[in-house]
Amino acid sequence: MASRFARGKWLLPLVAAAAVAAMVSASVFVVYPVSGTLSFTKPPIVLNAGSNAGQADLGSGNTITVTLGENQTSASITLHPTYETTYYYSVLYVNNTDNSSAYYVRFKLSTSSTLPSGEQITALIYNATGYLVGSVTINSTVTSNWNNGWLTLAAGKGFRVDFKIVYPEGQPLPSTQSFTLSIVYSNQNTENPPAAATS
Repeated sequence: MASRFARGKWLLPLVAAAAVAAMVSASVFVVYPVSGTLSFTKPPIVLNAGSNAGQADLGSGNTITVTLGENQTSASITLHPTYETTYYYSVLYVNNTDNSSAYYVRFKLSTSSTLPSGEQITALIYNATGYLVGSVTINSTVTSNWNNGWLTLAAGKGFRVDFKIVYPEGQPLPSTQSFTLSIVYSNQNTENPPAAATS
């Protein structure tokens, strides 16, 4: 009887200690502070309106509209295409203001609009000599797409961006559609942009 009591006497504290340890380990959090400093710099890559921005577009009173953000790191474009193929030359420039370093650029085109079968929206990228170096297209089945690989933007140079819209005859013309052209640049060309960078 004494031995059972002795075993029970020690068993209860052990069970209680184990329960306390379980509760402690489940609710203890350790925080390591890491200090950081953000040292901002001017953007080496900026946007400029193309040579046809502000020029007459199709339709009475319409213009090719390119509105730049205050720091030339964003732009809003309005175009007025019609049936078949409408090509817009020199809508936007992507310029490297760093005269000592090249950067690498990729273009992502996407839309939240419902495109009819046969419609295509294409951004075409030309280098400073007028050579086509890349393009990206979306349509009714591919609503988000990247150009093929990094494009090298040499120091002090720029890319010209044209747009081509193909709209099928026989389809009703929508009042508006929207698209987004994401321009991603980096100082390296071995890794692709993470999804979080353009989501």
